Amino acid sequence: MLYVECDNTVKNTLKKAVSIMGLLPLPPEEDFRPCLCFAAELIRTRSLPGEEGPVAALCEAQMRQLGYDRVWIDEVGNVLGLIYGKNRHRTLAFNSHMDHVAAGEESRWPHPPYAGVIEGGRLWGRGASDVKGALAVQLYAAALYKKRYGLPPCNVLMCCVVMEETGGVGSRHLAETVSSDLVILGEATKNELRVGHRGRYGFIAEFTGVSCHASQAWRGANPHHLLGPFLCRLAELPPTRHPVLGESSAVPTTVWTDQTSTNVVPGMIGLTIDYRSLPQESAEMVRERLVALMAEVMAALKRPDGGVAGLAGKISFPQETGRTWNGRGVSWIPAAPAYYLEAEAPLVKKLQQLLAPQAGPEVPVGIWHFATDGGYLAAKGIPVVGYAPGEEHLAHTVEDSISLDLMRESLAGHMTIIKEAEALFSLLK
Repeated sequence: MLYVECDNTVKNTLKKAVSIMGLLPLPPEEDFRPCLCFAAELIRTRSLPGEEGPVAALCEAQMRQLGYDRVWIDEVGNVLGLIYGKNRHRTLAFNSHMDHVAAGEESRWPHPPYAGVIEGGRLWGRGASDVKGALAVQLYAAALYKKRYGLPPCNVLMCCVVMEETGGVGSRHLAETVSSDLVILGEATKNELRVGHRGRYGFIAEFTGVSCHASQAWRGANPHHLLGPFLCRLAELPPTRHPVLGESSAVPTTVWTDQTSTNVVPGMIGLTIDYRSLPQESAEMVRERLVALMAEVMAALKRPDGGVAGLAGKISFPQETGRTWNGRGVSWIPAAPAYYLEAEAPLVKKLQQLLAPQAGPEVPVGIWHFATDGGYLAAKGIPVVGYAPGEEHLAHTVEDSISLDLMRESLAGHMTIIKEAEALFSLLK
């Protein structure tokens, strides 16, 4: 067995197997239970970025057992599964990441973070909402559709991706190597629709001076005297604006120096800047704004003789490196693009109708507050829509958990999307 048996109380927490979705009914317990138990097994299997190997093995084996037509692992360790459809020229992709952030102090959790406890109608543990619950739902949806309804109308590609939490390594690679017509992203939406988010660019501001003994500060040039004015000006940097995504933001986060002694003027201070970008802003455009800001601060510090008292500043992209679970060395700059798909686009309106409860209101449409892998895929011209059972406010918290009812509804919703894939494709530009 690739999943553990769940507690018998599960059946008492689930809604009746009636049709509450637009076209397809909720799966009965015998179809949902294996999906839920697989999600619990994923949570019990730790998979920090670059350490997803055991979860990758679970996903690969589960897709083979469920009858995917093709299952493979790509160069960076993504696990991909394909179910061929009637139309092999069109592909609907599901995308969820296998990694998670660290659990932190485990005593702060209401349930052990790697136990996969089911209680109160919820599955608890690190990654439940972000995004192992969605990963299980998406992986099972394609196979369950084929079991219940026969061949899907198009190819269905399941993408279990690596290192989303550190640089989006897996989806960046997919954006360059795999084609699809539409991506349903498994980041938390509480079964609503998400159509975009601000991006995230990471920068390093480096302030250099002349180190000296603090008792003779006049012999050196203290880079703090450049850092201080720069931080004040950064706080006043005018934001750019988007009618839906809101304003950009530039937030200083970590600071370090080349000194550990408290009686030494440092020769260098480093500052990381978290910039939340909008679709109209490229990483280089933002860097140029920060470079101009640094130049303005430097100009204000000039002495009457034209010097800057031995101080200098520069803005750069940090080059980050890592290794995937299957041993491949990778490098990236922290630049996750913003993206936005118009909420009034025909594709989005159709999804609202398909996923709405019968005789109920349309599914709400919104945006994520955090950045996702969706930006890398959207940058390649692929429409990306978020739809998943996780809840955004629980991601990266000790309350990380997922509703069993939302998982079950999402399983039906994903099968509905598969059923109507050709209609959705017809609405793409």
